[in-house]
Amino acid sequence: MVLVYLKNGDCIELMAAVATEQDESTLTCVNVHGDAVATFELATVARHTSDALVAEEMKEEVCEDLTVLPA
Repeated sequence: MVLVYLKNGDCIELMAAVATEQDESTLTCVNVHGDAVATFELATVARHTSDALVAEEMKEEVCEDLTVLPA
């Protein structure tokens, strides 16, 4: 699971993702096979994590709207 907190206050929980990769302009969430399951413009991302404990803290502290995308 990867949690992405966007600068607009939205949180997106990607259940199929296990890690993130980023380059100069994009954050890509990937599954166990290394396939992209979601891509975000890096300029719109405030924080992101694949750590379950950090994700729970983020949900409580900063997430205004949470969208869960199933596996």
